Amino acid sequence: MCDCYKIGGPWIAEDPDCPEHGILARREREEEQKQIESYLSIIHSLDDELTFYKKRLSQLESACKIYQKVIGEYEVLLEKRSDTNVSETSNG
Repeated sequence: MCDCYKIGGPWIAEDPDCPEHGILARREREEEQKQIESYLSIIHSLDDELTFYKKRLSQLESACKIYQKVIGEYEVLLEKRSDTNVSETSNG
């Protein structure tokens, strides 16, 4: 405990210069609390942003898989077409 409570017991008025209960100490605690709340707000905002980008990444990965499948099918078609053209020129 601080000196505020050593003089006359716990019901004495707190010393305004006390490093634990004084006006400056209270202001510092309030400022620290505001700073913590500010950091928590930033963290929450970044967490929301991260969630958004994770979802977007998942969507892009799904789109890439679809595009890869389409490209693969297109390449097969081109290969078949190429094979058809080669066999036609061989026969003709």
